[in-house]
Amino acid sequence: MLGLHGGSAVSADLLLELLWGNDPPRTAAKALQTHISSLRRALGDGVVLTAGAGWTLAGADVDASCYKTAAQRGRAAVAEGNTNQAVAHFEEALRLWRGVPELPDGQRGLSEKTRWIEAHAALVEDRADALLATGRAAEIIGELEAAIADAPLRERRWGQLMLALYRAGRQGEALGAYQRARSLLADQLGVDPGPELRRLEAAIVSQDPALDMPVAQRVSTTTRAVTFLLTDIEGSTAAWEADADAMALALARHDELVEHVVTSRGGRLIKTRGEGDATFSVFDRPSAAAAAAIELQDAIAHEPWTLTEPVVLEVGRDNKISTIFMLDTDDVEAAFKELETRYIAGEAAAHSQMWTVVLQAEEALVGRRPLSPTTPDWVNADHRRGIGFAPGDLTPYVRVTRDQNEGSAYIEAVHRLNDCGAVFTNVIKATAPEAFDAEWRFIELMQAKGELISRVEVFDEEDLDSALAKFDELQAQNA
Repeated sequence: MLGLHGGSAVSADLLLELLWGNDPPRTAAKALQTHISSLRRALGDGVVLTAGAGWTLAGADVDASCYKTAAQRGRAAVAEGNTNQAVAHFEEALRLWRGVPELPDGQRGLSEKTRWIEAHAALVEDRADALLATGRAAEIIGELEAAIADAPLRERRWGQLMLALYRAGRQGEALGAYQRARSLLADQLGVDPGPELRRLEAAIVSQDPALDMPVAQRVSTTTRAVTFLLTDIEGSTAAWEADADAMALALARHDELVEHVVTSRGGRLIKTRGEGDATFSVFDRPSAAAAAAIELQDAIAHEPWTLTEPVVLEVGRDNKISTIFMLDTDDVEAAFKELETRYIAGEAAAHSQMWTVVLQAEEALVGRRPLSPTTPDWVNADHRRGIGFAPGDLTPYVRVTRDQNEGSAYIEAVHRLNDCGAVFTNVIKATAPEAFDAEWRFIELMQAKGELISRVEVFDEEDLDSALAKFDELQAQNA
C-alpha cells in the first residue's frame, strides 16, 4: 500500500479500509501494526517512517514507484522528440508491471484499482504511439490486435491499429479495422466512433500525406569502444537435476532481473541462454556496466527464489556470500550436518558439543527430528510473557515459541557460545492466526549438560542485553 502511493503519507485509517474494507475485524489495528513492524525489519532502518497518524516510504526502491518514474520519463522523452528513448522508458515501465493491485472490493479499494487500470492502459497506448513514431508500424500490428482484445472499447487503440496497417501498406485492412470498430461500438454502446477516429478514416481514404511513415531515428554507426557484461549461474546443473520445474521458474525470473537492470543502466541485452544459462550485454560506458553488475548482484541476492532444495550459505566478514552449498531436496539432515561441520571448523571448534545440541533443538523446532531430551530439573521460561514452566519435556517450549501456524525457523545470529551454553537470535516465518504472513524474532538462552538440555529461556528481540546479562550470571555461577 505504501509503495502504491509513491512516498506520500498513508494514514492508518486508509490502510485499514484498503485492507479490510468498511468492516475490519476486531484485531485489524493490531494486525496492521504487526505488518508495519515486519516491513521495517525487512527494509531496514529509515525506510518506513511514521508520518502523523500513518506511515510513508522514504526513498524506497519499489516496483510501483519505479514503474511510475519510468512512465514519466517516457512521456518526457516524447515531449522532447526522442521517441527511441521514450520506447525504452515505456518498456522498462511495462516490465515492472505486476498486475492490478490486489485490494479489497470496498469503495477505496475499487477506486485504487480503477486508477491503476486506467494508468496502465494509457501506458500501453503511449508505447504504441512511440513505436509508430519510430517507423516500426508493421512489427506492432499483432500487439495492437491483442491490446484491442484486452480493451475493445478504447478507440485510441483502434486508431493506432488503423494507422499501423496503413503505414504497412495495408490500406484496405486499415479501413476494415474502422468498420470493425464502428460495428462493435454500435452493438455494445449504440454509438458511432468518435470524431478523431472518423477523421483518421477520412485521411486514410484520401491517402493524406500527413499519415506517411516518419523517417526512423538514425542509429549511429560510428566505431567505438564498448564494455561487455557476462553472467552465468554456478551450480545450475545440480539445480536442474534436483527440481527442473523450480529451476525453470527461477531462471525465468533471473533473466527478467538481468534484462531490467541492463536496460535501466542504458545497456543492451544481446543474448540469453545461448550457452547454458549465460547472458551477454553491451554498454557504451564502463561505469554503466560496473553499476549494472553491482545492482544485479544485489537484486539476485535479495530475490526470494522458488528453489526448494536445502541451501547452506557461508557469509564472510564483509557480509558477502563466499560459499553456497545446494543439497538434495530429501536430504535435510545433510544441510544441518554441513552447517554444523562448517561452524565447528571455525570459531566454535572448542564448543562443538554445545553447538550440536543447539542445532538439534533447532531441528526439533522445525519438525525435522523428535523433541530434544532434557534433564529432569530443566528450566523453561518465557520472559516475554512472564511465564515459567514446571520441569518436563520440550513440549511447552515448542508451544510458547510457536504459537502460530506451521512455518520455518532458523538461527539468525549467535551472540554467545561456550561450554556453558549459547545465546542466539531465532527467527520464525509463518502464517499468523489472523491469516497474514509475518516474522517473529526472539532471543534464546540455552544450556546443556552433555547431550541433555538443562535450560531454555526466551527473551524479546529487543531484550538482548538482559539475555546476555543472565548468561554471564549463569556462567559465573558455574565457574
